[in-house]
Amino acid sequence: MHILRNCVKVAQQTLTLYVRVRILLPQPGLRCRSRIFRGVAQLGRALRSGRRGRWFESSHLDQKTPCVRGRTRTWSFLHIFICVIMMLNKNAKGKEKMAPTDWHYQDVLRLSVNQWGEALQDTNTFDANAIRMVQFVYHQNNHESTASAIAEFFTASGQKTHYNRVCAWNRKVAKALYHQYGLEPPVDETGEKRYWNVVFDGEPKSPLNRNGHFFWKLRPNLISAFEALHNAK
Repeated sequence: MHILRNCVKVAQQTLTLYVRVRILLPQPGLRCRSRIFRGVAQLGRALRSGRRGRWFESSHLDQKTPCVRGRTRTWSFLHIFICVIMMLNKNAKGKEKMAPTDWHYQDVLRLSVNQWGEALQDTNTFDANAIRMVQFVYHQNNHESTASAIAEFFTASGQKTHYNRVCAWNRKVAKALYHQYGLEPPVDETGEKRYWNVVFDGEPKSPLNRNGHFFWKLRPNLISAFEALHNAK
């Protein structure tokens, strides 16, 4: 699957390059587009008698003539190959390749209780939906739940929600925190950035419930910060 994704990405980048440089490859028997040039007649002149005779016609024709075939700009396959390599190298330099990591016991940000408390009060990080999500999981057994169970809770309360939307709320909080502290998220085995395990952690010994859904468990320091804010109110 990882190899297939890389092939698709290379194909997309190559196609983008073709469009950008507007490559025109010559094809046998292909006529040029209907590009018409019109000359403007010039005044003629009369010559003396002789084998050249009298010439009153202009050599600049006053009529439409088709363009000459073969004047379109073409690129060789060598040029195309070089451009593709240069573009791929440029993209590779702009992105640091990170080795895939395991999510077990992984906590890149390592936020303190005070940092979590500040984040919970920042509406740009935790909006109303994210706060309700944390509040629901906090009241569950062992402070853990699944994205599907969270979605069912929102739907039952009158806000129809799909579990993908819950994942988006979780991912939004994680991106805001990574951006705030200037850190890069880890990478999973498929090469994608892992955002789900900032607010939550998994259950290494039994990561799935009976329905095969992944457990999300609140971070201990986040639990303490949430309790402190709740008690303060």
